[in-house]
Amino acid sequence: PLLVPDAFAGERLAGYRRGAAAHPDSALRRFHLAIAYGMRRRFADGARELDAALARLPADAPDAGAQVLRADVLLGLAQYRAAQGQAEASAAALAAYLETVAKLRDGMRSRDPFVRAEFDLVLERRRPAGG
Repeated sequence: PLLVPDAFAGERLAGYRRGAAAHPDSALRRFHLAIAYGMRRRFADGARELDAALARLPADAPDAGAQVLRADVLLGLAQYRAAQGQAEASAAALAAYLETVAKLRDGMRSRDPFVRAEFDLVLERRRPAGG
């Protein structure tokens, strides 16, 4: 996932929790809280927040920004599930991530071959061996 600065370091997680509580329908606030948990190696708590964020980000959302956030959430879920030893759940999240990134690539307005090649590189690097 994208790294977010630890804006509330002195308060630990309290600031992130307050943000998510004040905006419970905000996938972005839950994503930030999940990253804060992950930075503290609290992967189960982070995965719970990522699940909540994902529930607010439909796979068919027409907004590219929501799709980019969905991709970040799915990649985070894949990593957090792997950290918890949940190989099947991690693989499912990674597959959904790859599908989302492929959709973003296919729907982008730019026809610049170098931009498209960067998307292909992301997909290639994240694809599991033999997949």
